[in-house]
Amino acid sequence: MIASTWRDVIARIDDLSIDAYSCFSGLPVSGLERVLIAHEDDWRDDDDRVPAPAADLGMTDCITKGDLAQILASLSQQDPNAPSDVALRAIAYYLENDAFVTLSADESPDVSDHLSSRSDD
Repeated sequence: MIASTWRDVIARIDDLSIDAYSCFSGLPVSGLERVLIAHEDDWRDDDDRVPAPAADLGMTDCITKGDLAQILASLSQQDPNAPSDVALRAIAYYLENDAFVTLSADESPDVSDHLSSRSDD
């Protein structure tokens, strides 16, 4: 397992192996929250939501590299120059709602004003 932060995970998403999981204990806010990068071989048969070593360090959930890449790709299609704080909010939105964000047409400086739900049905 590798210790990292949300900002590092976003910046290095293409460098993560296909079987990488980002394990975390809370939604990204500042981007400096701790994330542990795990791989499939870190999991034991009796592990539940996170590998035991990550759980021992307080991690409570994981997201796959594939899911993170899709979140960032969806955001990039809407705004190729979206700042990292918008990417963090897009990840948090996905984790809370199991849906991608849609940036609004108006360009309000408040990031939270840019986020609205998008149905994936």
